[in-house]
Amino acid sequence: MRNAPGSYNKIPTEKQAAARLRFLEAHRFAQGIIADPVKKALYEQRAGKSYTAYAKAVSDYLLGNV
Repeated sequence: MRNAPGSYNKIPTEKQAAARLRFLEAHRFAQGIIADPVKKALYEQRAGKSYTAYAKAVSDYLLGNV
């Protein structure tokens, strides 16, 4: 068995902070898609059976396909 991880209080590097911000923006974009029934339906069609509409929206945002 292993001890539970402790708190994480190191300051992130510039690259880490930029990556976290980018994922936060992708999350907010995807939440906006999910909140709109019409856009959600479009993303569900595009996502197919292998992804959720949320995951497809996040992927599109991170790949710059929006």
